[in-house]
Amino acid sequence: MRKAQIELATVLGVIIVIVVIVFYTLIIANQPPSPVPSGVGAEQSLVRDKVEGIISDGAALSVKWMESQGGAILPIFNNSVSFTRVMVPYWQKCDKTYVPSLDLLTRQLENATYNYIVYNLYNRSEIVLGKNVAVDLQATKVTANVLDNKIDLEVTMPTTVQGYAVQQPYRASIPTKFGEIYKFMKAYAEEAAKNRYIELFMINSIYFSKTIDDGGVAHAEVPTFGTMVECGETIYRTSEQLSDSMEGLALYTLSHVKWWVPAEKDFSKPKQYTIESLKGKTYPQLNPLFMVDDNFAINMGGGVSLTNPRPLASAPALFGFTTSGLCLKPYSISYSFQLPVMLVVSDPLMNDNKFSIATLIDINNLMPGSCGEIPKPQYCLLKPGNVTECTDNGQPPAYLCGNCTARMKVVAPDGSAVKGAVTSFGGCVLPATDSAGMTEGNVNCEPDYLTITYVKPVGVVSELYQKRSCGISPADLNGTITVYKYPKLNVHFREVNLTTCNASQTGNFFLVNTTSHSGCHESITNANVSSDVFCTDHISCSEQMAAARAEEKVAFELFEPGSHSISATVLKVSPTERREAGSMESSFSVTSSSTDIFINVPLYESAANISRDYTLSITDAMASKCGITPVEVRP
Repeated sequence: MRKAQIELATVLGVIIVIVVIVFYTLIIANQPPSPVPSGVGAEQSLVRDKVEGIISDGAALSVKWMESQGGAILPIFNNSVSFTRVMVPYWQKCDKTYVPSLDLLTRQLENATYNYIVYNLYNRSEIVLGKNVAVDLQATKVTANVLDNKIDLEVTMPTTVQGYAVQQPYRASIPTKFGEIYKFMKAYAEEAAKNRYIELFMINSIYFSKTIDDGGVAHAEVPTFGTMVECGETIYRTSEQLSDSMEGLALYTLSHVKWWVPAEKDFSKPKQYTIESLKGKTYPQLNPLFMVDDNFAINMGGGVSLTNPRPLASAPALFGFTTSGLCLKPYSISYSFQLPVMLVVSDPLMNDNKFSIATLIDINNLMPGSCGEIPKPQYCLLKPGNVTECTDNGQPPAYLCGNCTARMKVVAPDGSAVKGAVTSFGGCVLPATDSAGMTEGNVNCEPDYLTITYVKPVGVVSELYQKRSCGISPADLNGTITVYKYPKLNVHFREVNLTTCNASQTGNFFLVNTTSHSGCHESITNANVSSDVFCTDHISCSEQMAAARAEEKVAFELFEPGSHSISATVLKVSPTERREAGSMESSFSVTSSSTDIFINVPLYESAANISRDYTLSITDAMASKCGITPVEVRP
C-alpha cells in the first residue's frame, strides 16, 4: 500500500543538546528602591535579554508542535489520525466540523510558553546563576496575541536584580503565519462540510478512471456503469486490484487539486480539480496540499466479476436483429469507503514547518456519505471539591492534566516545610507550595515523571534542591516528599588506551546515558554545537557533530544524590564517517557535596565482535590492568 510522503522527524541518532532542567525561584519580599544604579541597570538589561529569548524560544517551539498536531500542544488520541507519526485531530468529517476556537489555541500557547519558562528560566542564563536575581513565579502571567504574520507575547513576571525591580512586562514576538493558516484551515473545514469537495472530486475520478484491456475489450479500471456487447465478454477485478486502483485514484485526485484558479475548460488537458475560494476569500500566499495519513489504505473488501453469457444456440434474425443482439448486458456498480485526508500548509515564517489537520471523506454508493453519528471528543477534568470542568471543541481546559488529584507536602532534608517549591507531574504544573509546604492540583492518572524544584537563598547565592522520580504512580504523590540538594558537577571526559594505560582528554565525542536509583534517565554529551536544536536522524546528527567541538568538560546538575548506572560510548565523527571507537558500562554514586566526575572510557582494541560482553570485558580490563576506574567522583 502506498504511504504518506512526509515522515515525522524521529530521534534516531544521538541527542546533541541536552536541555538541563534547572529552575530557580525566589519570592520577592520587598519593593525595590530607586533609582537603579548604572551597574545594576546593565545587569537588568542582560537578564531581560535572556528572559525574552527564553520566551521567544518557548513560544516558537510551542507553535511548531501546535501546527504539526492540528492546534493541539499535546497529542489528542481520540478523534485523530496518525500523520508523519504524529496524532493529528480531525477538523472535519463529512458534514460535521470539529474546529477548535482560536481562543482555546491561544490559551494552550500561553500555557505551553509558561511551562517552558518554568523549566528553562535559569538553565539558559549563566549571568543569573550566583547573582541576586529573584522572580515571583506565582504572579507570572503569559498573554499572547495571535496575528496573521506574527504572535506578540507579553509576560508579567515580577523580577528584581540586587533588590531593584526589572521593568515589566517582558515582550517578545515570533514571526509565524499561524494566525492566517488557522483562518484558512477553519474556512476550509466549514466549507468542505457543506460542499464536500474531496468526495465529489474523488467520485468524478472514479467515474472517469482510465480504461484497460479485458480480453480484447476495453473497460474502466474501476468499472461503474456501461453495457457489455460481446457474447462471452467478462469484467474481472480482484479485491486487491480494486483496492490498488482506488488508492491510485485517491492519490491522483489529491495531487491534482488547484487553489484560487477557475476550473479548466480545456477537456483535452489532464483532469484538474479546483477550489476557487473559501467563503469568497482566497489565500494566494499559502500553498495548501492534500495528503494521505500514515496508514493510507483503501480496502474494497470484494472484487468484481461480470460475465456476458453466450446464447445457448444460434437463432435466426428476429425483427431485423441478429443473435448477437441477445448479448447486450447493461451493468451498474457502486462503491463505498472512507478515507482520512490530510490538509497541510507550510508556514514560511517558521522554516516551512507544516500546519496539518485531518479530514474524513465518506463515499457511500458513489455519493457523499454522512459518516454516521460521530461523538465529539471532550476533555473533562475533576477539580478540587468534586467540580467537573469540560470543554468544547475537543480541547483541554488550562493545562492538559487528567482527573486525578495530587495533594502533597514538600519538606527539606531536616524535615522543615518548604515554601515556593514548584512541582510538575508530566505536563501538569501544580501551584507553588505554601508556607506549610502544601500543594494540590489535578494530574494525569497514568505513571509519569515527577519534578519538584526549590531554590534556597543563601546570602547572594542560591542552593538548588530537587526531587525527581520517573514513571511513578499518581497515588505516590499523596503524602510527604523530601527535596535534596543536587550537586553542581563538572563532568570530565577521558578516553583510555588499554595498551599504554593512558587516560587523556579527547577530541572525540562522548555519548553518556545514566539511570538513577529512582528510575530517571539522563543523557550527557561533550558536543558543543552552535545551534540549540535536537538532531533528528543519523545524517543530521553526524553533520552536526562533525561541525561541533568536543569539550573536555561540561556542567551538569541533574544527578540526584545516590547511585546511578552508566553506559558511555566514544564516537569518531567526520563528514564521511561515524563509528564507535570505545564503550564502557559501570555504576557510580554522588553526594550533595560532589564537585567533579571523571568518565573514563576504554578504546576498542579490535573492531571485530563489538558487543555488550566485550564492553564489560574492556571495562574490567581498564580497572584491573590500568588501575583506572570507569567513573571517578570527587570529592
